[in-house]
Parts: sequence; C-alpha cells; structure tokens
Amino acid sequence: MDEQILKQILSELRDLKQGQNELKDDVSGLKDDVSGLKNDVSGLKDDVSGLKDDVSGLKDDVSGLKDDVSKLQNGQKEMRQELKYIWDDIKKIDSRLTNQEQETFILKRMK
Repeated sequence: MDEQILKQILSELRDLKQGQNELKDDVSGLKDDVSGLKNDVSGLKDDVSGLKDDVSGLKDDVSGLKDDVSKLQNGQKEMRQELKYIWDDIKKIDSRLTNQEQETFILKRMK
C-alpha cells in the first residue's frame, strides 16, 4: 500500500511539474507579447512625435501662405488704384486727340 501511495504522489508531482513547465512557457510567451507591445508603443510614440513635427511644419507653411495671400491682396488693391489713374490718363489723352482731330478737320476746311 505504501508503494501505491508513493506512485500516486510521484504521478501527481509529475503532473504538477508538467503544469509548472506549461505555466513557464505561458509566462514566457506573455513576456514576449509584452515586449512586442512595448516595442509597438515605442514605435507609435515615435510616429506621433513625427506627426507633431509635420503638423507644426504645416502650421508654419499655412501661416506663411496667409501672409503671402494678404500681401497679394494688398498688391492687387494698389494695382487697381494705379489702373484707375492710368485709365483716367488714357481718357484725357483720348479727349485731347479728339479735340486735335476736330481742330485739324476745321483747319483743313478753312484752307
């Protein structure tokens, strides 16, 4: 009877040892998974940092574009004012030419 109890205890110890080995394998797998997740998180942090830099650069670019558009709008206003003055000058020249043509016509008729 003692031998049978010893065999049973030995069998249970083997089962426990096998279970312990399986647990070790599971824990090792979990450690690998956690390590992989840490690497993934680290990679994501790097990606986020890169995206933040990109967004900051885009903000600077947009700010520069806004300034450029504002300058273009101001330049356009100035050009329109100048065109108005040029158009006024053209009208004056046209009026003078018309007067000269009329005077020339009258002078030719008088001869």
